[in-house]
Amino acid sequence: MQFIKTIRAFSLCALVLCSGRVLAETHTNLIFNVSIGLSVVQQDFVPVGSNQFFYATRNSTFGGQDIANALAGTPLFKTNHLGGAKLLYRVENLGSTNSQHPSFILRKGTNDFDMGDYMYLSFPALSVTSKVPGASGTTNATDYTTLQVNLSGTPGGYFDARGFCIVKNTSVFNGRTLIQAQEFPATITANLAGTGATGGKTSMFRGTIVISGRRVEIKDY
Repeated sequence: MQFIKTIRAFSLCALVLCSGRVLAETHTNLIFNVSIGLSVVQQDFVPVGSNQFFYATRNSTFGGQDIANALAGTPLFKTNHLGGAKLLYRVENLGSTNSQHPSFILRKGTNDFDMGDYMYLSFPALSVTSKVPGASGTTNATDYTTLQVNLSGTPGGYFDARGFCIVKNTSVFNGRTLIQAQEFPATITANLAGTGATGGKTSMFRGTIVISGRRVEIKDY
């Protein structure tokens, strides 16, 4: 249950810089790499005569770069020229109970684009947890739960997949500096299966997602 409390109780480290007036807000964000590999079985039809056909299937793959390209091609972001952008997962405002915001993003150069309207992940209300204390007040925990990942609204296709998930949680460091003793997800690994469509045709999806490489980014905006 600790992981569910952690993932829902999003928190912010926002500092106000003042010199007689507000200059900027400092946001402490977490950035994760995203690796998705899905095998796709697509429903197809082969014509054998006038108004006659037989059912067939086609096999393909749908990976992280395919998803990034599909997101880049949505009407909202098509004019941003996001071809080649990298799919990442970001948790904004670490430490806040009100404005912590987790979402998939596309990163192109120094610019980030929030994809939360098109792709999201969620956890159920139930998990089982193993938790042990670490040195200097740090903590480590492992959660066993399920994960749902949803992609929708893109020209490349959509899917709704879920499966068994293991979450490794650790205290958060920026280099050697401890910035949050309470454990927070460091890696999320899940086996997924679900349904959706590619190329306008019904498809079945199966594969894995790994969210890892957690790192701290501190930005003023």
